[in-house]
Amino acid sequence: MKRFYYFGIIASLIYIFAVILGGFLWTGYSHISQAISELTMTLAPN
Repeated sequence: MKRFYYFGIIASLIYIFAVILGGFLWTGYSHISQAISELTMTLAPN
């Protein structure tokens, strides 16, 4: 059961890393004023 605990931690870290990286790759994106879902919308540059 402890293995699932580690999978949850790893998944959370990957998600956080992807959001931060996506925000930095999108010129003009603001982590403060824009929603995270805008990084994955249809016309997003990433």
